[in-house]
Amino acid sequence: MDPQGSGQHNAVRIQSDNNPPNGSLADPFEDVTFSLSNNTLTLQDAATGSTTEVAQNISGLQLSYFDASGNATAASAEVARVQVTLTGVSSHLDPNTRQLRTFH
Repeated sequence: MDPQGSGQHNAVRIQSDNNPPNGSLADPFEDVTFSLSNNTLTLQDAATGSTTEVAQNISGLQLSYFDASGNATAASAEVARVQVTLTGVSSHLDPNTRQLRTFH
């Protein structure tokens, strides 16, 4: 599941006919792709062609796919739920540990 066709699993594409429900995915925010590149999470809206920076200092993006029964799947046609795990890193050193802090 590689919505950008890059060979990397660093993005998730979400399609939902909800703005308003009209049988089309052409309205804003109905076909969006979240992707991670250079520690920056972005959102691309297919309807408008715009890309928006959502978060910085993101060091990891893990996507887990599940079918309607809650079982892990690698078959895109069976995906009913996607679990997204982001790992962020603080931009400043922790004053106690002198290390960057990691958040999940």
